[in-house]
Amino acid sequence: MMDGAAAHRIAALCDVARAALADGRDDEARAAFTEATALSAALPAPHPQRLTLAGEHADAWFERWNDTERALVIAGAAYDEAVETFEEAAGEQRGESVRALGRLRDRMTFFAFSMDDAG
Repeated sequence: MMDGAAAHRIAALCDVARAALADGRDDEARAAFTEATALSAALPAPHPQRLTLAGEHADAWFERWNDTERALVIAGAAYDEAVETFEEAAGEQRGESVRALGRLRDRMTFFAFSMDDAG
């Protein structure tokens, strides 16, 4: 299990990625997302922080870098792994995990429809 310092580091990296995106520093945003994703692998797949990170990372690929397929891969992998291991979700986090899974599913649906509309 991950310690509190690592969880705070993931949150800080997400903040860095969001700020970098807002300032047009794409390389810095990618690096922050990559590092946060690597750190989040220590969390159970259905952990809300891990799912939220995957959603934000997917959003960046979709909205900023116009790569719908990559966005779908990121969101889909996180969703599938979380569903497969949902029993690992801590009791107090189950509700948050369900909501985060719903948001990921909604994103994937939006991304997929966007691909259909573009094609």
